[in-house]
Amino acid sequence: MLKKYILGSLLFLLALSACERDDICAASTPTTPQLVIAFFDQDNRTQSKPINLAVNAVGGDEIIRIDNDTIIRIPLRTDTTSTSFIFTKNPGIPDAEEDPDTPDRVTFSYNINEVYIDRACGFKVTYNALTAQASGEGDGRWITDISINNSTIINDSTYQVSIIH
Repeated sequence: MLKKYILGSLLFLLALSACERDDICAASTPTTPQLVIAFFDQDNRTQSKPINLAVNAVGGDEIIRIDNDTIIRIPLRTDTTSTSFIFTKNPGIPDAEEDPDTPDRVTFSYNINEVYIDRACGFKVTYNALTAQASGEGDGRWITDISINNSTIINDSTYQVSIIH
């Protein structure tokens, strides 16, 4: 009986010493960055211009809305080399002064780079060779120009794309 007790105790101690702490990815660990887009006035391309906007990824259900703001952050797909969005200016505002309820389609193309963080966090994705193409979805386009300011996306602390409207 004593042998069983000692053996059981030793097995319990071995099991305790073999445990590792849980791997938890710290909140401060950099993750896959989002695409940051700034909006500018077509008459003065250095002047930020607030916009009311609804953004929907083609094939997706989630709609990102901004109201009277100049910057938006949107996620790019990590399983393919392009993501298309419908950008609707002044959504649901048929009496808007400019481009009421007008959708444009914007397709962003890029290369994907997987970056290993660590065992707890796994991988994050960065993007390079970013390009953009806009086309009107309805009665013309409200986007007059798209400019790529930084074709490499490694963080989302500054904007990479300017949309002129």
